[in-house]
Amino acid sequence: MHHAVGSRRLFHAALLCLLSFGLLRCSVEPDPGACDAGCAEGWSCDDGGCVDEACVGVVCPEGQTCAQGQCVRSTGAPGEVTAQWGQRQELGATCAADRDCFSNHCVDGVCCDTACEGACEACDTEGGQGTCSPLAQGASCSDGNACTSGETCRTDSTCGQGTVKVCDAPPGVCFLAAGTCDPATGNCAYAFRGAGTACTDDGNSCTTDVCDAAGTCLHPAVVAGTVCGPRSVCTGETACVEGCWIDGAFRAPGAANPAGACQVCNPNISTTAWSFQPATTVCRASQGSCDVAETCTGASKDCPADARVSAGTVCRGSAGACDPAETCNGSSAACPADALSPAGTVCRTAAGACDVAETCTGASAGCPGNSQAPNGSTCGAPSSGSWSGCSADACGGPGTRSRTTTTYTCTNGACGASSYTEEQDCSRPEISCPGDSYGSWSSCSADACGGSGTQSRSVTEYGCSAGSCQQYSYTDTRGCSVPTVNCPGTQYGSWSSCSANACGGSGTQSRSVTTYACSGGSCRPSSYTETQGCSSPPVNCPGPQYGAWSACSASACGSGTQSRTVTTYACSGGGCSPSSYTETQGCSASGSCPPPSYGAWSSCMRHNACGPGYQSRTVTTYSCGAGGCQASSSEEYMECPGNSCPFGSSCGCGGDVCLRPGEDCP
Repeated sequence: MHHAVGSRRLFHAALLCLLSFGLLRCSVEPDPGACDAGCAEGWSCDDGGCVDEACVGVVCPEGQTCAQGQCVRSTGAPGEVTAQWGQRQELGATCAADRDCFSNHCVDGVCCDTACEGACEACDTEGGQGTCSPLAQGASCSDGNACTSGETCRTDSTCGQGTVKVCDAPPGVCFLAAGTCDPATGNCAYAFRGAGTACTDDGNSCTTDVCDAAGTCLHPAVVAGTVCGPRSVCTGETACVEGCWIDGAFRAPGAANPAGACQVCNPNISTTAWSFQPATTVCRASQGSCDVAETCTGASKDCPADARVSAGTVCRGSAGACDPAETCNGSSAACPADALSPAGTVCRTAAGACDVAETCTGASAGCPGNSQAPNGSTCGAPSSGSWSGCSADACGGPGTRSRTTTTYTCTNGACGASSYTEEQDCSRPEISCPGDSYGSWSSCSADACGGSGTQSRSVTEYGCSAGSCQQYSYTDTRGCSVPTVNCPGTQYGSWSSCSANACGGSGTQSRSVTTYACSGGSCRPSSYTETQGCSSPPVNCPGPQYGAWSACSASACGSGTQSRTVTTYACSGGGCSPSSYTETQGCSASGSCPPPSYGAWSSCMRHNACGPGYQSRTVTTYSCGAGGCQASSSEEYMECPGNSCPFGSSCGCGGDVCLRPGEDCP
C-alpha cells in the first residue's frame, strides 16, 4: 500500500512541477495542508495533496505522466520528475514491472538496457542478461498473427514468415468451403451460403433442399400439387402419389369434375387440370324411344343439354295400311300411344283411271281388297296433238295442215286409247327477206414505214326461194395506205460510278446508248455501251486521336509511369484505315503527405479550483518514408486560464480558495 500512496504523491508533485514553468527540478515532498481548501471536481485529497482520481494506481513509463487516466508524453515541461517506487534494480536483476528497474525497462523478467521490442530480441539470453541481444537464426518467434505458426528468426533479426493456417473445413454444407482466419485468435470463420441456397438432396421429390439463414440444411415440403414424377403429384405431406392436384385438392385417376360430367382426372394427359372425356363418352342415357343419349363433345366440361328426338321421327312402325306409324312430338321422351286410321281414310289410292280407291274401316289395321271401274267407263279426257306445219309456200299461195286426236275407255280394269287424224285448210304469210349487209374493212396491208396496200370486207345479199330467204355472199376489195411511223431519238443511260481509287488515280465509267429505226412496220431499238475516263475526289483522313492519360502508378512519395492510346489514320483501299499504339511517359504522384492533424483538447486539470491547470491534445504529423506517408504522434500541452469555482463564487484568500459573496477566508 506504501507504493500506491507513493505513486499518487508522485503524480501530485509531477503536476505541480509541470505547471511551475521555470523550475529545473521538482520536489516530491507532499504538502500536508495542500488540499485543506478542497480539490477540483474529479480530484480527491490523498496524504494532504489533490490527486486525479482517474490516475490512482496508473504507472507510466519514463518520460510520461498520467493525465485523466492515460499516460502522455510531457512536451514543454521544463523540469525533470523524479519518483521513488521502492528499491529499484540494476540491469539483469529480476523484475515485474518497468518501475522496478533503474533503466525503466523490465523485459523478459529482467531489467533491460532498452525497451527491446523486436520479435527476435531478448534480454535474458545466456551471458547477456540485462542487455537487449538478437536471438540466434532459427529461434522461434512470433509475428503477432495467430493465423501463422512456425515463425523463426532470420539473419537480420527479423521474424520470418510462418505457415499460414488454411480454413477449409466448414461446419456444414450451408457454409462456404473457404473460410477466413482471425489474426487475433487464430480461429476460422465461415460465411453462410445464404438463405435459399440449395443443399444436400434428401431423395424426396416432394421436398426442397435449401439452407436457412442460420446455416442449417432444411427439407421443407414443396407446394401441394407439384409434379413429382410421371402421372404423379405431391399431396402436401411429402408423399408422391399417382393422380391430379386440381382446385386445391387431390383427385384420384378417373375422378369426375364436380362442375362438369365431361371432365375427369386423367394423369396421362394432365396432373394439374381436368381432362376432357372422349367425344364418344355417354354423359346422359336415353330415357325413352323419343329421347337421345347425350355424349361429351371432347371440348367442353359440360354434358350437352338434354335433347329429344326431332318431331316427326318414327318411334313405332305401321302394322298395316290403316295403322299409321307413331312419331315423336319433339317434347316428350315417350312414343305416343298406338292408334288406327279413322274410317273413310284412303288406304289404297286408285292405281289408274280404271281402279277404285279403298278406305279404312276404323277397326282394322289392314286395307280392304282391291276393286276396279266398270268396262266402257271413260278413263281420261280426249287429247289432240299439235297441228302440223302449213303446206303452203312461204313465198305465197294456199295449203293444208293436220293433227291426231286420242280418246280413253276402261276394259277389264285397264284404260285403252283409240286415235284418228283431223285436217284443215291453211295459208302462210309472205316472207320479207332482210336487206344487204356489209362487214368491216380489214387492216391495210401497207407497211407503216411507207408505201400503199389493199383492204377488204364481206358483202351478203338475200332473196326468197322455195319458201325461204336464200343468201349470197362475196368479198369487196379496195386500195389503202397507213401513216408513217415517227421513231424516237437516241436514249442515253446514267453514267456508272467511277472505278478510280478514292485515295488518288484515274479510272473509267460507262453508260448505255439506245438508237431507233423503222423496220417491218415498227420502230426497232439498237443499243451499245459508251465509255469515258474519270477520277474520284481524294479522301481527307482525320488527324491523330489521343486518349486520356491513365492514372499515375507512383505512390504518394515516389515516381512512376502513365500511358494513353494514340490512333492515326491513313488512306488505303479507298477509305481511311485506323492504326493505334500506346504512348508512355514518366509521372509523379500528385500532392504530398497530409498536413499535421490535431486532436481535441482535453478538459483542464488543476491542483485546486483557483490554481493554474493544463490541458493536452494529440498531434499527428506525416512524412515520406518506406515508399509512402508515415505518421507519428506526440502530445501537446497548454496552460488553461480561469478557475473552476462553482457558479456565484470567486477566488480569494490569495487566489487559492473559492469564496461565496460575504464569505471570509478560513
